Amino acid sequence: MAEQVELDRPKTGAEKLQTVNPATGEPGKSYDPHTIDDAKAAAKAARAAFLEWRRTSFEERSGIMHKAAAILWQDARERPRRN
Repeated sequence: MAEQVELDRPKTGAEKLQTVNPATGEPGKSYDPHTIDDAKAAAKAARAAFLEWRRTSFEERSGIMHKAAAILWQDARERPRRN
């Protein structure tokens, strides 16, 4: 495995991270900044999920993916089309 490097997040002083719609310039959602510990926890959770997923049978994975596809298709039919 590659050597892990410790990262330091630069201090921005920002209370929230603000998104901006690039087409309109209007503000979108705002988010709390994440810490390095938040990122490490997310990576640890992702690894645990992967280890569980890889032990899942092909048949079960297939069923899960088909169900997800059905949900996405239904959602796509219910949303208005965007130009």
